[in-house]
Amino acid sequence: MAKGWKYESRRHSLASKGIKTAQKIPNICGYEKISKQNKPQQLTPEMVTEAYHEGQKSADDKFKEMLGIGDQYVVTNEQTGQKYGLLGACGFAWIHFKGVKNKNMLEKAGIKVSKAYSGGYTIWAIPLSAPQWAIEKHPEARAYYSQSMDLKMSAMNGFLKSMQDKGYLKDAYVDSRMD
Repeated sequence: MAKGWKYESRRHSLASKGIKTAQKIPNICGYEKISKQNKPQQLTPEMVTEAYHEGQKSADDKFKEMLGIGDQYVVTNEQTGQKYGLLGACGFAWIHFKGVKNKNMLEKAGIKVSKAYSGGYTIWAIPLSAPQWAIEKHPEARAYYSQSMDLKMSAMNGFLKSMQDKGYLKDAYVDSRMD
């Protein structure tokens, strides 16, 4: 039976192979070495802006979807006669992640990160703005873009997907709560 890590001390095992402990340890265990090709590139403010745009696009797509079903849920104010469409609940959305390296990298790229109550860190909802076509379609579009939990969750999912496609925030997830 061949001797391995289990039967020998690490120093003795490396010395028997002619390797000093200060030298780079070869890949004798079959694990993939981390190379520059496996590491994500440096996060830049331009990449963050692109991720913000992906989040905005996701929110716009969700708003189009909500407009399609929103006419079924119209409420009329009995005193004024004004009609209101119910397009989702009011609430908050955020991305939760762990890791100080992720936090520092995101802050250097211009993303505001805060400590999470449950441990780890939080990126709060990205700033959304109602596009002109949405304002023309629905008079309350600005309010929905600032209040709707569904739109915020969709935007955060789009932002997170864009960041994960670039190799960042692999263990992160989107969370939310109603207001």
